[in-house]
Amino acid sequence: MARTLLVLGTLLAVMLGWAYRVAHPPVEAPGAGEVTLWEIPPRDIVRVTGHTPRGTTTLTPEWPARGDTPAVWVQVQPAPSKGELAGRTPPAPPANTFRGNNQAVSALLALASPRASRRIGALRDLDPAEFGFPGDSGYVLVERAEPGTPIRLELGDLFVGKSQRYVHTPAEGLVFLVPEAAFRPFVLPAQRLMERRLLPFPPGEAARVDLRQGSRSASLWRLPGAEGEAPRWAARPDAADGEESARAFIEALPRVTVAEYLPPEQPLPPGTDVLEVRLFREAGTGAGTAPDAWVRFREAQGRTAAAVSSFTERPVQVPAPLLKALLARTTEVLNP
Repeated sequence: MARTLLVLGTLLAVMLGWAYRVAHPPVEAPGAGEVTLWEIPPRDIVRVTGHTPRGTTTLTPEWPARGDTPAVWVQVQPAPSKGELAGRTPPAPPANTFRGNNQAVSALLALASPRASRRIGALRDLDPAEFGFPGDSGYVLVERAEPGTPIRLELGDLFVGKSQRYVHTPAEGLVFLVPEAAFRPFVLPAQRLMERRLLPFPPGEAARVDLRQGSRSASLWRLPGAEGEAPRWAARPDAADGEESARAFIEALPRVTVAEYLPPEQPLPPGTDVLEVRLFREAGTGAGTAPDAWVRFREAQGRTAAAVSSFTERPVQVPAPLLKALLARTTEVLNP
């Protein structure tokens, strides 16, 4: 009797293991089972929208005249709460828009040619519930420049280990296993996608930096140096050595980062400009030459201060303590 029970138990374990393997196929080594879901020119993408229980996240590219890296603007619309749906709480704030960081750019470009670890099969031949279809994970839409139906990608359950996710392409009716990293920009808080920089390049890469505070102004020059040597800065282009006050200002400027973007329709709040900085990649630019980047700061109001730059394109809020530290470095430059 014991022998019979042992045999039956072994057979049951084998059958259960086989059933689990069918429902959750193993991830093959990279390259062994990889497939491309679709392939379109990146510049054909005009919008990518992720709909998840958190709300809607939209990525809109602005393609440059040259180059293949767009600026990406992110619009976030939180999902209504249960209280809102029942009319018991005020509606959520309107959607906000901000410049996306490198993660937002990578997320958009990846959807021009998304890769799957492997193809699972046709959904009609599978048990949809085993893979999370239909479910509440959401879906992603890729809109193209040419007329037609957007490409839709439905999100299913996470695979064991949560590093992969099942997805369904309704147009083909196929199920794939795709790295979860491709969808994190849509399923995690969208604030992770916000560009926090005020300037498009580090101030230390400029050749000249002009600063103005009220009626006072100064120019800081990057001095020639040996390759690999730390940049030296001074208030005169012919200075024999770098100046500590100039170096401290250049290092303090990028520490002032964006805390929040103001709503698109909101202008720069009224107030007094406390500092304007203009950056030039070439030192020999003459008067009236447009800078390669600029930023203006308004006086602080409480814990934040308003600012606007050529990179943000819209008013933003920055932490008041960071601006205060930069203004202290400004005073040292203007009052040597």
